[in-house]
Amino acid sequence: MLLSLGIGSQIGILEGMLCTVFDIEILKRVSKQYITAVVCVICFLVGIIFTTGAGEYWLSMFDSFAGTIGLVVVALLEMIAVIYVYGHEKFTKDIYEMTGVKPGIYWQITWRYLAPSIMVVILGSSIVSMVIDHPKYQAWSKEEVSGERVM
Repeated sequence: MLLSLGIGSQIGILEGMLCTVFDIEILKRVSKQYITAVVCVICFLVGIIFTTGAGEYWLSMFDSFAGTIGLVVVALLEMIAVIYVYGHEKFTKDIYEMTGVKPGIYWQITWRYLAPSIMVVILGSSIVSMVIDHPKYQAWSKEEVSGERVM
């Protein structure tokens, strides 16, 4: 069951990535099978990093950096692009055209002020946390692996 769940998740992730790649104008003339094969090989080669002896270290680094700073920056830039560059009036109109319901004042305030403010606070606190507590890998930390805490 776990194998089935893992394969299903990978197919979903790959499909989401490939839809974006297929929409690139330059690649529309290339066969979808070749694009899929190249993307799968690239993902496989990146995944080999995690199977080496230092794989746990790399996983820890990816988890601590990609899940905090990178993710928050992408979310903040998406909010800025949609609400301030594209315009919240156009965005509200698009939602009305797609759903038939105009978003209320709560959503307007959330999109324009609340969500970007929260993202800035999360980004700032993540940066401050990384500056105060230097990231370290527990398996290489002498303090963590001393005495009776040896694995």
